[in-house]
Amino acid sequence: MSFIAVAAGQVIKATHVQQFTNWLTASKLDTPVTVAATSTTEYTFTVRSEDGGTGLALNVLYGGASAPSTIATFNKAHVKFTVTTAWAQMATPASGPGVGMTSIYAKTDGTVGAKAGTSATELVLGGGMTNPMTATGDIIYGGASGVPTRLAVGTSNWMLQAVGSSVTWAASLQSLMVSQADLVYATTANVPARLAKGTAFQELVVNAAATGVTWASGALAVVQTQGDLIYGTATNAVARLIRGLPYQTLTMDGAGTTPNWQYCVQGLASAAGDLIYADGANSLVRLPIGTNNFNLQVAGAALTYAASLMSLLTTTGDIVYATSANTPARLGIGASGTILHGGTIPSYSKVTAADIVTGTTTMMKIGEVTGTGTTGVIEFASIVSSFRALEVHVWGRVTGSAGPASLQLTFEASPTTGAYNGQLLRGNGLVVSAGENTGGTNYIGVGVLPGTGAAAGVGGGLTVTIPEYGNTAYFKVLSAVSMGISAITTAGFFCDNTIGLWESTAAINYLRLTLSAGNFETSARVSLWGLPS
Repeated sequence: MSFIAVAAGQVIKATHVQQFTNWLTASKLDTPVTVAATSTTEYTFTVRSEDGGTGLALNVLYGGASAPSTIATFNKAHVKFTVTTAWAQMATPASGPGVGMTSIYAKTDGTVGAKAGTSATELVLGGGMTNPMTATGDIIYGGASGVPTRLAVGTSNWMLQAVGSSVTWAASLQSLMVSQADLVYATTANVPARLAKGTAFQELVVNAAATGVTWASGALAVVQTQGDLIYGTATNAVARLIRGLPYQTLTMDGAGTTPNWQYCVQGLASAAGDLIYADGANSLVRLPIGTNNFNLQVAGAALTYAASLMSLLTTTGDIVYATSANTPARLGIGASGTILHGGTIPSYSKVTAADIVTGTTTMMKIGEVTGTGTTGVIEFASIVSSFRALEVHVWGRVTGSAGPASLQLTFEASPTTGAYNGQLLRGNGLVVSAGENTGGTNYIGVGVLPGTGAAAGVGGGLTVTIPEYGNTAYFKVLSAVSMGISAITTAGFFCDNTIGLWESTAAINYLRLTLSAGNFETSARVSLWGLPS
């Protein structure tokens, strides 16, 4: 319920409408308007709910010495008041929501007055438009001389149209359509008319009189199955050609007048890569595609696919050999340091005593390791003892170290400290120096390799010779020649000659080279060779 009360000498104004929302007690209006004692100005307000709806009841109160009471309730959404005579001063209510207020109220004769003793000043409730609407959907339009006139709701889907100086309901295009797919077209009088949907595969054509449209059977009407074709007969009539079978081709009949389906060479092929060839009876037959890298071969009167040499290879370094049945077979590349051995089936393995030819002076490579740039250690294990001597060849540079790096040689995975001895004679420019080590370390220094500070294009190399490495009666000795270049200037060349002694009678079957700093560059190579007896 909403309430309105005004202070003495103040009236309601239209801009106060927003203040009337869901009032539960009387309260002052913002910026009330004070009018003269007599005014002919009309004041209108609207009673509405907080969410925008209208039509809430409005209680009009009167005040006095006691709490105000409700005189009447307006249920209309819009109420208009006109001040016709002087406002009367009223007593101020002592309590209740009307304290400090002067109230208006509704009288039984339709006027609104202010309650104040014996001289109640009346506000006349202004007249409004008489509502001619009597049913849901009615609308009001201006009739003769602007008189509000009722127009009853029209038929569903009809539209409002002007007819002269009046309005009426008339059939719309939508109201003409009664079924899905109906069409609307204009008749000769330009009046909209309905054309019901046609049957399946009919086509929309203009009628013979060219006055309208209609549905008629067309080319699509003769199509019954996916893949059907339409062609013209001798009389130019439309005819259907049933779809052919898989891999048939469209050809013309003998007379050249009617198309038909016929088998062809393609009908024999069923997969990509198939071949068609003539068999012994000159009949066309299919050869399925072979395995990747297989070769097409003749097999009697037929064709077939067989493994080719290429199809056997799967890895870089593979070789192909003939088996005992003369069938090609693959031999995978061997491990580093192994050699190819013959026999019924060739194979890779490390050098054995049987590979060494007594009396020959040709060295045989036992193994080779290339630098990776990430390690400064290169080793060879399981060295056969059938050679007379071993030679180690080193070439390359060092990465990760600016200056030359020393190469340290050991014959044990865990070197014994004090078992390694060496004597060095070095030439550097015009200066010759010497040094020795008698059991103070666990390695023998055999040379140097240039580092990253060396001149571009400069590499170092050395050769280590170990005679009688398989002898078990004596300590092992070695000699090494190393050439290192740090710069192509005076004192930039190093020439080292080294002799070494390993205090052990055990046969050498393990060899390790370790850099004093840095790593072997990716271009560096270390190879181990055997010299036969």
